[in-house]
Amino acid sequence: MLMSYVCVMSTAAVELLPNIYRVLIKDLSEQKILVRPGRSYRRKYDNKARYKGKGIYVLPAKVLEKERAVA
Repeated sequence: MLMSYVCVMSTAAVELLPNIYRVLIKDLSEQKILVRPGRSYRRKYDNKARYKGKGIYVLPAKVLEKERAVA
């Protein structure tokens, strides 16, 4: 999909590029992210918040099985 946008954007007029870019971003945001197959090891921050410094913590981005079933 992305390569088709590259072809369109490379041949389009400069005035059309912002609109094409907006459509590209919208299409990319609607794509379903598949679960990475074959990942069997746990990562360091899979289930706990990550300390970023100065009292700031970032929540884990991993989607748990129970959350995935709801969506």
